[in-house]
Amino acid sequence: MVSVLSQRQLEFRQPERLMDGSPVLLRPITPEDKQALLDFHARQSTQTRFFRYHYSKGELTAADLRNFCEIDFDNSLALVVEMERNHRKEIVGVGRFYRLPTSIHTAEVAFVVQDSEQRKGIGTMLLKYLAKLAWDRDIYFFTGEVLRENGRILSIFTKSDPEMHYTDEDDHTCIVTLSIREIMDRVL
Repeated sequence: MVSVLSQRQLEFRQPERLMDGSPVLLRPITPEDKQALLDFHARQSTQTRFFRYHYSKGELTAADLRNFCEIDFDNSLALVVEMERNHRKEIVGVGRFYRLPTSIHTAEVAFVVQDSEQRKGIGTMLLKYLAKLAWDRDIYFFTGEVLRENGRILSIFTKSDPEMHYTDEDDHTCIVTLSIREIMDRVL
């Protein structure tokens, strides 16, 4: 199984450039990324953590790291965006999807971008590649629970699928459902 995953992982490596011209590499997350993910999490502001987790998330636990870094590449997939800084690679963005057990053609999607790298196209880039990889796995819709005050993610979602389904969950959150076909037509 390790050799199969290694081959799949190689297929997903994608060099890209941010809107400011900075080079980055998109690639699947691996179990070896646990320390880099801890470092990435530590660089996030309180607000960014709150927008991602919907509460004031402290340090990542060993269980969090297993859940985030050990994926099956079919029902769950996660990509990282890496940048070279001071002669070492740093994770500056993470995006993932989990296929819903109750609806095999729908997956929950989430991503987070380091504060200093926001507004450079990383979120849209992650959504684009996650959509393509999801479509290849017969996933046709993304869903997510979003804080209404998180205008950046809602903007990315609206630009990617202007017809997205939006349902108020409560006073603070909404559930969005996006068509992966629409995302691919608009973003790819």
